[in-house]
Amino acid sequence: MRNRIRASLLHLLISLFLVASVMAIVLLVCYPKPYFEVMGVGKLLVILAIVDICLGPLITFIIFNPAKKWLKFDLIFIAVVQLLALAYGAVTVFAARPVYLVFDADGLFTLVSAYQIPEMELKKMHSSTLPMTGPELTGARIPESKEERKKYIAEVFEARVDLPRMLQYHVPYESVVGDVKAKMKPLDRLLKQQSAQHVIKTKLILNEIVNSSGLDFDDLAFVPMTTFDRQLTVIIRRSDAKIVKILPIDPYAE
Repeated sequence: MRNRIRASLLHLLISLFLVASVMAIVLLVCYPKPYFEVMGVGKLLVILAIVDICLGPLITFIIFNPAKKWLKFDLIFIAVVQLLALAYGAVTVFAARPVYLVFDADGLFTLVSAYQIPEMELKKMHSSTLPMTGPELTGARIPESKEERKKYIAEVFEARVDLPRMLQYHVPYESVVGDVKAKMKPLDRLLKQQSAQHVIKTKLILNEIVNSSGLDFDDLAFVPMTTFDRQLTVIIRRSDAKIVKILPIDPYAE
C-alpha cells in the first residue's frame, strides 16, 4: 500500500507540473486578460485538469504493484495516453485562441479565433502567421469601388465567410475610429437594456470602471461585441474610441 501511495503521489506531482505549465502558457500568452474569461476557456481547462491530474494518478494507485510483470509497460501506456490527452487539449485551446478584434461595417466588434479563418483566406496574405499573444485590434471595410465590391461578394459566397474573417479587408483601427464614434452608445442605454436582476450588478461594474479609469461616466460609451457563441460589451473612451474594458455582459439582455 505504501508503494502505491508513493507512486500515485509522484504521478500526481508530475501531472500537476505539466498541466500547470500548459495553463500558464494559455493564460499568459494565448489568452491575455480578459480573453481567458471572455471566451470561456476555463471550462475546457478544468476538464483537462480533471483528466490529467485525477485519473492518471488514480489509475497508477490502482494498478501499481512492484511484483507485477508488466508494470513498467502499464505505467508507460498510462503516461502516453495522458500526454496525448494533454496535447490534444493544448492544440484545441491553441487553435481557438483569439487573433483579431475587428470593428466592421455592422457597427460592432467581432472577436475572431484562429480556427475561424479559412485556409484560403490565409493564402491570400503575404504572411500566413496569425497573432500568437492575444488579438490584434483592427477594422474591416467593404471595398468602395464597384469592381472591388463584386470581387468581395464573390469571395463571401465562395468562402462562406463574413467580413471580419477576411483578412485582406482589414484596415488599421485608427482608420475606423470615426465609425466607432458614430456607432457607440451611452452607458445609460446599456443599463436600460439590462434586466432588473442584472442592472444593479452592471451599474456596480460600470462604477468600478469609472473610478479606476479616472474618467467621468459621460466620458465613456459602449459598443456591442460578438464571439462565436456570446454577446459581450466593449467599453470605450468617447474622445478617441480607445478600448477601456471588455465586459462579459450581454448588451442586448432584457
